[in-house]
Amino acid sequence: MEKINHGSQSVKNIGRYGVVGLVAASVILALSGVAFAAAVAYITNGPNVLVIGDVRNVAVIDTIVHENAGTIDEQFGIGKLPRAVAFSPNGKRAYVVNTTDESVSVVTVRFNEVIEREIGPGKDIIRVGDGPFGVAITPDGKRAYVSNQFDDTISVIDVDTKSPTFHTVVDTIPVEGDPTGIAVTPDGTKVYIGHQSAETPAQLTIIDVAKNQVIKTIEFQPQGFPRPPAISMMPILNQAYVTGVARDNSGGRSVTVIDVVTDDVISTIEVGESPAGVTFHPNGDQAFVANNGSNTFSVIDTLTGQVTDEIATELNPWAIGVTPDGLAIYVVFAGIGAAAFPAAAVFVVETLSAHPLVQFISHSGASTDIAIQPVLRLKAPNGGEVLRSGDEQIVRWRMIQGGAQNARSIVVADHVDVSYSLDSGRTFENVIVESDPAPCRKTRTSVEEGVANPEVDVCVKFGSNITWTVPEAESTAVRVKIVVRDASGQAIATDFSNADFTISAN
Repeated sequence: MEKINHGSQSVKNIGRYGVVGLVAASVILALSGVAFAAAVAYITNGPNVLVIGDVRNVAVIDTIVHENAGTIDEQFGIGKLPRAVAFSPNGKRAYVVNTTDESVSVVTVRFNEVIEREIGPGKDIIRVGDGPFGVAITPDGKRAYVSNQFDDTISVIDVDTKSPTFHTVVDTIPVEGDPTGIAVTPDGTKVYIGHQSAETPAQLTIIDVAKNQVIKTIEFQPQGFPRPPAISMMPILNQAYVTGVARDNSGGRSVTVIDVVTDDVISTIEVGESPAGVTFHPNGDQAFVANNGSNTFSVIDTLTGQVTDEIATELNPWAIGVTPDGLAIYVVFAGIGAAAFPAAAVFVVETLSAHPLVQFISHSGASTDIAIQPVLRLKAPNGGEVLRSGDEQIVRWRMIQGGAQNARSIVVADHVDVSYSLDSGRTFENVIVESDPAPCRKTRTSVEEGVANPEVDVCVKFGSNITWTVPEAESTAVRVKIVVRDASGQAIATDFSNADFTISAN
């Protein structure tokens, strides 16, 4: 794959990839303490505009070894034309939108299947509106919002496992025409919804989660292409990126940046043609935009709002994701103008080049969405708190035991670095703790067929509570950042406070 306008990217340690693709290698890496894992990626696949066969499945990818780890299809409870997917915040369930069946299949990630394969109240296949297109889940894991493109509604699903209305639609919200892209703000207070229309002004609808009511709409210029907007929430800076809409042009080459606190448009960034999916690096300092019309993806420096690179891909890139360790980018292809392109391309983040050993991962069908399982949660402070200088505060974090039952890697978190920001995450120069050992909860045995002496006890590191003396400072834009690292110092996951909190001086 060709690289365009590469800039001044530096090549650093990518040694973890040196044995990618070997089953035995993943075990060796895990036992030596440098592999983290089990995070899986789900790719929704269905017929495209020219391919109308029976390809209706979700491909499961092991994001450590970059290999297929299975396929979830009709026999496992996936409906017709799976269009979008989102993981629950604890990584245990995935919600797959089935457009033709007007349903959402709930996948138990450990087993890669829908356990209760019936449609109805409280079941694991949930009936929603007409033409469900996108799905987003609140950060507390209690509500899922589904955009129904053909009946102009949003279905609200109770996904709280402790609720008596678990897995039922508890509200239906009417919105303007053709709701498609959807996302929940990191603080969980609002839902952003994009609308697809080539004839009327493009629009963004904002819903108040507490009331399930529309509180604001933002109008843009009519789109110059029939592509649904995609919405992604940046983990820092209180910003959302929306593809394909703009105030000052047709949106055909635009990403619009919105302040999710004020719901105001901040800026418009020009990218490639017909931008589709957008995602962020775990550090929050880079955005990656799949440009469906120009067969590229753009790289944006989120701190400056400038495009730094545009990288050539294959046919019609549609969705894009980054692995939790921040080392690899996954690009999937919809094949809108031709036959489906049954592969996902893997790029190395630090070189922005195709992965030297795993350039493609084969799967079936035209791909419309990718979601990567979360593996780390910073639980507190998580936004909205008011802390006083000198007080003792507990920083709570937990690893998620990610991956499916057949994942080839295991979790080995060696230590954590924790810092805080006084400017909504623009800088994290203030250290709370550095190289804090990750406590050991239990041991487990890793067994791989064909590997010599595979039965080795490995300590599974899972989380801790860290005491933090709140500093002498005054700020309403404080964030905490946690980076979990393996024994070599490689970051394996990063998380931030979901929203700003306040430090008040005594």
